[in-house]
Amino acid sequence: MTTIQTNRESGFTLLELLLVIGVAALLLIGGIATYRLVSEGNKATEAIRQVLTIKQEAAVVAQNSDTGYDGIDLQLLVDLGVLRSTTQLNPFNGTYNVDGSSGNLEITLSNISQGACIKMAMSINNPNEVISIGGPGGTNTPPISIAQAQAMCNAAANDLTWTFP
Repeated sequence: MTTIQTNRESGFTLLELLLVIGVAALLLIGGIATYRLVSEGNKATEAIRQVLTIKQEAAVVAQNSDTGYDGIDLQLLVDLGVLRSTTQLNPFNGTYNVDGSSGNLEITLSNISQGACIKMAMSINNPNEVISIGGPGGTNTPPISIAQAQAMCNAAANDLTWTFP
């Protein structure tokens, strides 16, 4: 009895290979998008934390002085150890500006991304605090709705001023 052997080549077809590469590309794109969202959210949380720290330290200084917030600026906060330098960058590689000359404490962060701007605007829940964002949409007093935050933060990069009484 003779046995007939057939030669079968094993491997992937071109279609199978393209399908696997396509699925891998979709997973990679999804992972990158998720990473960016999480990273932006973390930066916004860090910026909020820094603003609240500056506010707290400035309030202590204002309480201990006869002039209130008048005279509080970046250099004073550097001298107190709240900020590392007068050119310290916020988490979005923009700058800080602190001004107490109007009688209120104003902390401005520049170059805030749109998504982080919305998150920061929504995080304000004290009706005595005011947030101003450059561009149309202007100034709003909390509580701020998501629609108001989106209208205020319609630019790709925003300057956000948080005013504390």
